[in-house]
Amino acid sequence: MQLELSKKEFRRLLDMVYIGNWILNSTRGEDRFQDYDKVESLLFSKARAEGMGALAEVWNGEVIPSTAFDSAISGIGIMKDELELSGEMDTLLRGEKTKVMSLSLVLLGVDVVMDATLQLVRKGEAPLLEIQGVTPLGK
Repeated sequence: MQLELSKKEFRRLLDMVYIGNWILNSTRGEDRFQDYDKVESLLFSKARAEGMGALAEVWNGEVIPSTAFDSAISGIGIMKDELELSGEMDTLLRGEKTKVMSLSLVLLGVDVVMDATLQLVRKGEAPLLEIQGVTPLGK
């Protein structure tokens, strides 16, 4: 099968594959869905071949998203490490609303600082991250 994509479209596909694999496998430990890891590795190998080598690195013989890519994907201000440390990752992956957390988002070039809850919801067949801003108490 062949798929024709512009570099920008391919970059968006990398984002979607990374986010999807992260949602599926982030809490599974060693019991990961290996077939999704293989697809992710295949696409990030292609990124290296297409001149996007900074987005991928080799770890234990597998091509994986690089640390630079991981930082870029969190560029809107939601860090997966912070979600995991706070214990809210499990809540989010169960489809439940998180506790109120402080976010510093970068949306369309505008910095937004807000308190919000996060929740994964379904829009058709696709998961969607819903961010609901809240007014801090006493304001």
